[in-house]
Amino acid sequence: MTSIWRESLHLEGRGSFRGVEFFVGSAESSIGRDVVVHKFPGRSFPSVEDINRAAREFHLTCYVLGDNYVFARDHLREEFETKGPGQLVHPYWGEFKVNVTSRVRIKETPDEGGMARFDLDMVEVEETQITFVELSLVPEVDAAAVVANAAASADYEESFSLVGAIEAVRSAAVSALQSITSTISSVRAPINALVNLVDDVGSAIDDLEDSINLLIDTPAALISALQDINALVFDGLAAVDSVTANLIAAGQKLLEAVDGSSLFDDFRATRALEAFADLTTNGDDFDAVQDTGSTQSDIEAANQAAIVKVAQVSSAIAAAKAFAVFEFDNRDKAIEVRDTVANKLAELAETASDQSYAALMDLRAALSRHLAKVTADLPEIVEITPQETISSLQLAYDIYGDLRLEQDIITRNRVENPIQVPGSVVLKVVSSG
Repeated sequence: MTSIWRESLHLEGRGSFRGVEFFVGSAESSIGRDVVVHKFPGRSFPSVEDINRAAREFHLTCYVLGDNYVFARDHLREEFETKGPGQLVHPYWGEFKVNVTSRVRIKETPDEGGMARFDLDMVEVEETQITFVELSLVPEVDAAAVVANAAASADYEESFSLVGAIEAVRSAAVSALQSITSTISSVRAPINALVNLVDDVGSAIDDLEDSINLLIDTPAALISALQDINALVFDGLAAVDSVTANLIAAGQKLLEAVDGSSLFDDFRATRALEAFADLTTNGDDFDAVQDTGSTQSDIEAANQAAIVKVAQVSSAIAAAKAFAVFEFDNRDKAIEVRDTVANKLAELAETASDQSYAALMDLRAALSRHLAKVTADLPEIVEITPQETISSLQLAYDIYGDLRLEQDIITRNRVENPIQVPGSVVLKVVSSG
């Protein structure tokens, strides 16, 4: 039996936008010429300068309907919200490349039932559009990191010395370096376990430990090796981030080696923040060198301080570069990363030379600018508590009016049974606002 509201609709024609079909209720367009009117003193009639054909403007009123009209509504809404021009096919006007120029008004009422109306303005555009390139700030972060590493190297070479030192001083320096590399090794271990990466980091650490006794006499080579290892650690974490992001985007479960609590931002940035905390405090727990009033104890203390400082600084620099290419999925975590790294860089700068202070603060500013740009388009994460047991599909519809975000809810909250999401349990979801 045909519903009365269906019979009352006048299906005057079909159209589409970016391939999504709709019915056209009414059509309005605006055409003409773009002209400039020049008025002159003492003349009754103006001079009209014809510039060009005016851009064709369209006022589109269309609708979707049917028992499952909500799917067509959501699909069409998404296309109207998509950036850039799209192909409009209209039963009266023909085919044009257009841009949406107004807010899209959507109307649904119980009286019409099973139907959503759209009302919006469009303007015809050329097939070839001018593309405004959005410059990346990542190269700025990379350039600042290079300068900061060079300054840290200079500080280390100036502070570290074995000239005239006895063997005990050399042994103390080697022991401090081995402790530093041991911490790095413990941090990098989960990287390989998670995604089975080639163990470049482990090989680099082994090479450094095997040659510490030789490199200890060549500060420039030693610091270069240490900086390279830190870069490999955080590059590996960035690679883990990318792999994880792709798995999540595909709606797949992560590898068994990944802790069940390590998903989305809880995995992709928190894991790196943990490494950041470990490596930028590496050496803080060293026992202070006992001051015996001898030249030996003075050199040991200065060398230990230099080793700790350069290890922490090089870790912070490598982390800043890595975080610049992370794929954040929400604003809160990106802001946490920005603030954590910025605070540590400022802290390390306070006890650095004037040259290193300036370099570290420049790196801090570059990363902050980049992450501020990144966070501008990221959603917030909010907590909700369903009042009763509900399916994840219904939950997605209730929150977003969009069933396609169900997988995000399932994965982000590690939902074991999507048919029965327990009520009174706090869930993390992307803000719908």
